[in-house]
Amino acid sequence: MAMVTKETKEVAKGTFWTLLGDLAFKLTSFFYLVFLVRIASQDDIGTFYLALSIITISSLLFKIIFSSFSRYIPYFRARAEGLKIQKLLKLGYSISVFLAIFVAVIVYFFIDIVNFISYDPFISSFLKLFSINLIDSVYSETSLGNVLKILSIYVFVSVFFNLSTILMQSLKRMRNNAIITNIQNISKLVLLTVFYFYIGANLFVITVSFVLSYILAVLASLVFALPAIKELFGESTGKTISYRNLLKEILPFGIAITASSSFWTLLSSSDKIMLAYLLPFEISTYTVAVYTVATSLSFLILLFPSAISSMHRSFTVKKGLMMLKKYVILQCVGFFL
Repeated sequence: MAMVTKETKEVAKGTFWTLLGDLAFKLTSFFYLVFLVRIASQDDIGTFYLALSIITISSLLFKIIFSSFSRYIPYFRARAEGLKIQKLLKLGYSISVFLAIFVAVIVYFFIDIVNFISYDPFISSFLKLFSINLIDSVYSETSLGNVLKILSIYVFVSVFFNLSTILMQSLKRMRNNAIITNIQNISKLVLLTVFYFYIGANLFVITVSFVLSYILAVLASLVFALPAIKELFGESTGKTISYRNLLKEILPFGIAITASSSFWTLLSSSDKIMLAYLLPFEISTYTVAVYTVATSLSFLILLFPSAISSMHRSFTVKKGLMMLKKYVILQCVGFFL
């Protein structure tokens, strides 16, 4: 009888917790969407998801850091290069905080920037050559501007949320990762429900409950993230490396992974922006709401492939092509199921 390898046990255990976490996450998301549709207007839902799409596209810069974390932490650990991990953590958190502040400021003043560009005679004439008249589009709406200002807080908070979850995945602690993500998702539903009964359903309530759910999740993630970081800083093994050489080592791979994985993010976010821009203003946010809810509900069935893909990230660099082939096969089987 063939012995079960340590890697296979880790994959099985990680996949179990990821499947369980994804199941809870998707069930909560289903109830959240149904509840949101029942209590809020289509215009409010459409405006919120339109603002969230703008935020998602503006946050693509963070993917380079996230990709480097998820691949290189297990890679350096396998090679007993603890000093490199410590440098990577310091570098990753420093760059992420700087980028988060930069993007949050841009998002906060997004409408003001758009209005300034649109009213500039030279730039406005140039944009009209491409039939881009931003001042007449939904982007200049006051409601969208207010949502973006609130979501600028989310830009900053979500960086720490993503770093914590990716750190858990890198260390193959999928149970902790599932707990963190579900705290955020369940909090979002609970907060929306509480605000609805005390205040009512409006765009402000939807946005604030969404942002607060991430703040609560980040606070909860400290229970897992801080001991993990302390553990990694206790592994002072291997040769030291300068930050410049570390960037040279991780950036090519991070940029390549980011470029390949950003297409889906662009497609899933830019479609809502294009709908809002191309359709008449009277029906644009309504259409965005219907489109978002319909596609979100359909994506809830992709449970098994997402569980396998989350688990194989921590093995891709460490174990090479043979391990990756196994997980691709598992993903295909799960997709057809």
